[in-house]
Amino acid sequence: MRKILLGFLVLAMFSFSTGTGFAQSPSPSATPTTVDYTLPYPGILPDNPLYFIKALRDQVISFFISDPLKKAQFDLLMSDVRLNAAVYLYAKGESKYSLAETTVSKGENYFFNGVQMLQSAKQQGMDISSVTSTMITSSKKHQEVITQLLAKSSGDIKSRLKGDLKRAQELQKTVESLKPKQ
Repeated sequence: MRKILLGFLVLAMFSFSTGTGFAQSPSPSATPTTVDYTLPYPGILPDNPLYFIKALRDQVISFFISDPLKKAQFDLLMSDVRLNAAVYLYAKGESKYSLAETTVSKGENYFFNGVQMLQSAKQQGMDISSVTSTMITSSKKHQEVITQLLAKSSGDIKSRLKGDLKRAQELQKTVESLKPKQ
């Protein structure tokens, strides 16, 4: 019983300190953005030895969300957090580029899951218009950031980021197809 209580205490502690909420933070790059969408602060980055705790916490939270619309919003948040984590990793230098690209890819996996949940919510007759609009804007931001990372990359990393960019573009088209007709 004490182990379970301790586990919940650790999860609660990290949920207040790792920045997976909607806290806003300026991007470490000084380049101006064209998409008006602020990515959430990533908190602990994937290169931190304690990152696995944050990832586990995110999986536990995701497991307990049953509403497809809320799950889509959560997946979008996780996608945005991963993308901004990649930006912060890129700012640490070329030695982190591979990890950053992997983080971008995982973020796009979350985005894909969010799109699936949005499709499920639409099939259940839920109002998805607000989440759809947010996801479209987020997708545009993802494409913008990935393009910025591409400019700093070369070789295999650049090739992998091009795949991530193409996937983000395809996901945006899917979300746009789900948008309710006005």
